[in-house]
Amino acid sequence: MQENDVKAKGSRQLRKGRFSWVGPRYFITSFIAGEAENIDSQLCFEVIIGELAKLENEGALFCEALVVMPDHIHMIVRLGGQYDPVGSKL
Repeated sequence: MQENDVKAKGSRQLRKGRFSWVGPRYFITSFIAGEAENIDSQLCFEVIIGELAKLENEGALFCEALVVMPDHIHMIVRLGGQYDPVGSKL
């Protein structure tokens, strides 16, 4: 078994038994791994806002707060009725 297979298997195991509720607020932090560029530029901010707007227009989620830091973002979101945990971009 290759290293990537183990990681994929582990992530499936972490999701086992979990359920995402539509309506409650979720606090999400996402960060950049490795030596990537900073994401606190105006261009990155516009891309993040654009992608969140698409998800809101699709009814997948509603972003109530967003903080963009140099290497991570914080969001407070509510899942919408059209949220798809398998095909989610989150």
